[in-house]
Amino acid sequence: MSDNKNKKNNSKRNVPIKYKKSPSYEIYHADGAMGQWTPKSNLSVDFYVERASMPEMLIHEVSEDGKLGRVIEQRGDKGVSRERQFGVIMSIQTAIELRDWLANKIEEGQQAGLFEIKKDKN
Repeated sequence: MSDNKNKKNNSKRNVPIKYKKSPSYEIYHADGAMGQWTPKSNLSVDFYVERASMPEMLIHEVSEDGKLGRVIEQRGDKGVSRERQFGVIMSIQTAIELRDWLANKIEEGQQAGLFEIKKDKN
């Protein structure tokens, strides 16, 4: 009898976990991330995309027949814009688990020959 009792205590239980998508689920591209600690010691991370800044206004010449000609003035920001797409707030435990998951996926990708990571010469 004690053998049966030990087998029951040592047996592993299975728990099914179902993954569903929220109706608001969307996929975003990210060129980078930035963040900081919250007052409650969670990590706040904003993901952003980079692109050339778009002009606020272009002033064109107009030809005698009413067609737009060359741009003679551009107003607005110049350079690169980083547009924050979405943010995530997570506990340190979740951040550690995410770090480990990313490291695992990177290793899998390297081993599968999907990409090669080149180290900086610095």
